[in-house]
This record gives sequence, C-alpha cells and structure tokens, in this order.
Amino acid sequence: MKLSPAERLILSNQYQILAALDQDSTETYGEFREILECGYELLYFRLFHGVSVKSLSETDCNEVVDTLAMFQAIKNSVESMTDKPLTDTSSLKFDGYEGIKERDDQLFARFFCESDGGRFEDLEIKAFSSALPRRDEYQRMVARWRELGKNRELTKIEIEELAKARLNAN
Repeated sequence: MKLSPAERLILSNQYQILAALDQDSTETYGEFREILECGYELLYFRLFHGVSVKSLSETDCNEVVDTLAMFQAIKNSVESMTDKPLTDTSSLKFDGYEGIKERDDQLFARFFCESDGGRFEDLEIKAFSSALPRRDEYQRMVARWRELGKNRELTKIEIEELAKARLNAN
C-alpha cells in the first residue's frame, strides 16, 4: 500500500490525538506514528489490521441486498401458501456466504441486516457464514427473480423456478 506524505501526516496527527485521548494505548499509537512518519510501508499492515483492503462496489452491495430481499420474498410466499411447492423449502433458505472467498459479501450482509435497528429479521439468520461458497447460486437465483419482476409475492411455480436456478449451474 502506498500513502502520500500528506496522508501519512494526517494519519500521524490522528494517532497523536488518539494517544492523548487513550492513555492506555499511548505506546501503540506512538509506534503507529513512527511507522507513518518514517514511511515503513512493510509495516503499514499493522495500522490497517481489520480494515478491508478492497471496497465492495455499489453493484455488489445491491446484489447482496437483492439476495436477502429475494429470500425474504420466498419465505413470506411459502408461509402464506396453502398449496406448498414441491421443492424442499429448506433448500430455499439463505445459507450465508463462505468466510474466505465471499468474506466481503458476508460482512456486508451482516452489517446491512444488523444496522439501523435490523433488517430482514424475518429471515431468522443465525449465521451469515456458510461452509461452502454460495454466491454463484445466489446470483443465478437473483437473476431469475429479476426476470420474474422481483415480486415480493411469489407463486408456487416461481418458487420452484428459483429452486431450479439455485441447483442448475449451466
């Protein structure tokens, strides 16, 4: 990572302020200031521990939100039906995102659902983490859901089409 001299100075000043506010961490903030002031690029990772290196694009964020909205529509539609779909509805639940390859999607989904008092609470998401990558499945389903008009009330046939889209990796 490259930082301009101005960025290094601004961050160094921020750490000086933090050191004054948090006496217990004065030594750590002092080390961070030295890393910045001397331009030790090899050690910049210490300053940004826990900060995502890349950003999640607006398109990718919308994909995650549409995925959650689609699963909400599926859940609500199935619950209101008297004639249930032939598809096993447990396969139509949001399973989260895989924690390494899909980490940014996972973190955004968690943040989006938990911020502002909570969203998509009806999905009853216990974990946003999946043992397997799910993004490709979700993208196929969302693409089909969009083709169907992003309906919030789905028919039995539409739900079965979404289930097929999840399974069929053409």
